[in-house]
Amino acid sequence: MNETFEKSNLVYKIDVFLNSTIFHSWKDSIIVLQTTRDISPNCSDEFSLKLVKRCLDSIASTASIDTSKVEWSYTYNRKKKLDQKVRKQEAVPKDWWVEDLCDLHIDLYKQTIEGIKKRGKVPDNVIGEALHAYARRRIAGFSKGSVKIIDKSLTNSIIELIPDEKGSVSSSFLSKLLRASISLGCEETVKEKLKKRISEQLEETTVSDILMYDVDMVQSLVIEFMNRDLKTHSKVPVAKLIDGYLAEKSRDSNFLLQNFLSLAETISSFPRQSHDGLYRAIDMFLKEHSGISKSEKKRICGLMDCRKLSAEACEHAVQNERLPMRVIVQVLFFEQIRANGSSTENSTPELTTTTLNTEEDEWYHEKEF
Repeated sequence: MNETFEKSNLVYKIDVFLNSTIFHSWKDSIIVLQTTRDISPNCSDEFSLKLVKRCLDSIASTASIDTSKVEWSYTYNRKKKLDQKVRKQEAVPKDWWVEDLCDLHIDLYKQTIEGIKKRGKVPDNVIGEALHAYARRRIAGFSKGSVKIIDKSLTNSIIELIPDEKGSVSSSFLSKLLRASISLGCEETVKEKLKKRISEQLEETTVSDILMYDVDMVQSLVIEFMNRDLKTHSKVPVAKLIDGYLAEKSRDSNFLLQNFLSLAETISSFPRQSHDGLYRAIDMFLKEHSGISKSEKKRICGLMDCRKLSAEACEHAVQNERLPMRVIVQVLFFEQIRANGSSTENSTPELTTTTLNTEEDEWYHEKEF
């Protein structure tokens, strides 16, 4: 079949066809690469190995091309919240190639992504988006957290491909990977890697991202976060995050007071624009754990600084029968000081309801707290 036997033989003709047609087509290159999986693993002939390499090179090269030169068809079903002005400026999105590669088996996908990364022309955040899209497509139940043991190798491979750059993948994606790695019983080194990455972006994390974790896991993420060289502004959203987490966990009557206190005390030194979020968490705990003692109520309420409650939170607190009378008196006292326009060295600036997020706004307007 090669030139040794006859000129213009089958191998030669196939080579010409591949160069002139297949490797000039984005989707055909992917299809041919996918079919190479049918080649026997023991097959080591030069042509087969060369075919795989050339497919990989073609795909990596095409994915790395300037988006202004993309003129072929590609699959793009993910909706982007871009205004018309942005769409006109960037008719072809930077991650245009992501979905087409999701059909590849993980072994071929891994080689393809590594080839794209080596060229250094695709931003790390686009690589991260590609990995997220692949995980959603290939790991059954990934988004819902119900992964199966058969996906362990696949999950490990995706984690290995995550770029080192901070922010290259979202905190939400990292959280889902950590949840999957725990469920699948992945190596501790894998889980520790993910925990470190999440802690580096903890200020960008949402309550829904960490709600599936127990207190010990969340506390370990916070401690990892605190071990970094932190700036004050990054602590503010983390305090808000933990307040929200505690509020949601407190809805469970089996959530222990000690767990609440332990996590809340871990971030007690973190600055907060207001203590409204912490008050909401405390009130939710008191509502669902009506059987706790007076001393326990005193301890949990001691986490809160009444001077840092907004006027709206104070209005709710003074009518809250779940709070110890001493706390209600404190709220009334500081409200009176604020009303009179008095100030001391230790007093804090007046906080308005503009500091509240949507979730807290809805909470304050519920009939029953």
